[in-house]
Amino acid sequence: MMLNQKTWSLFALAVCGLFVGTTNANEPLASARSYQLEKGKAIYALSVRAEKLKPVAGQHDHVVLMDTSASQKGEHRTQAFGVLQSFLRALPEGDYVSVLAVDLEATPVTEGMVELTEKNIQKIMTTLNRRV
Repeated sequence: MMLNQKTWSLFALAVCGLFVGTTNANEPLASARSYQLEKGKAIYALSVRAEKLKPVAGQHDHVVLMDTSASQKGEHRTQAFGVLQSFLRALPEGDYVSVLAVDLEATPVTEGMVELTEKNIQKIMTTLNRRV
């Protein structure tokens, strides 16, 4: 399933609204920017910081947006993939994750939410590594 531009924009704005609403107005946790390209197209940048959010006990579902655009190559890509793998392995047992590769469009890497098992983490990393 590919997310179209309108769906992706609405998702990004919803995420920003969620995080911005959780903090002091002087310290935004999220921001969104759009950049207009030729022929009426636009690209979007979403920044999210969650350091002020309080932990919630219990099982959690995580959605990870992994930048797989052309700018992510070489050492930068290697480091980003290493951070993702470490992040997934550090999450508590019983949590679930959905990973989307984000380039010009968002493409699911997992089939919905999957349990955080070593097998699923390896499958996620293998699928991402196959993307050029």
